[in-house]
Amino acid sequence: MRIVPINNAEELPLPDVVCRTCTEPLVRRRSSAGEISWKHGGSGDRDHEVEPMPRSEAESVKLTCDFCCVNEPVWSYRTKEPLTLSIQSPNLSEELETQQISRGSKHGRRTIVKRHKEADATDLIETVDAQPWAACAECAELVELRDVNRLVTRVHRTNPRLATESTKRLKTFYQPFMRSIAHRTEITSG
Repeated sequence: MRIVPINNAEELPLPDVVCRTCTEPLVRRRSSAGEISWKHGGSGDRDHEVEPMPRSEAESVKLTCDFCCVNEPVWSYRTKEPLTLSIQSPNLSEELETQQISRGSKHGRRTIVKRHKEADATDLIETVDAQPWAACAECAELVELRDVNRLVTRVHRTNPRLATESTKRLKTFYQPFMRSIAHRTEITSG
């Protein structure tokens, strides 16, 4: 974790909103109902509730790598435009469907299941990321190569809390970021 003082905030690639309790950057989320909420980035597990405050009110900001969430960041990446990721969830209708899932065995048994029909999916949450992304040296090397596969593998191996994140979900998040990189800036301690 790198603690960056705010005395030269205009020159630093820092987030606009941080948590008042821990001064870590926060990610804005919007529900399908349009409600705005904030969450800690990365693995998101903290021992306190999120309490958003403007970065300008913080004396310092605690940064970790936005990819592996473990190492101290040395680079900050800005994107050409804010990135928006919508996470969808399937809905189940009240209507049941019956489906045979096996034809039978040598004993003549068939397996039939009843389950709710799947309805149209809805957007559960929309994450809007307009702030710089921090990267440690190891993750930055893979970002520079635009190697999403190796970056996801590194994230899974480096951070046990992110090891259960699906490869598809991480790729869905990282690919638009890599396509939208404008430039990178070295993060210094002030």
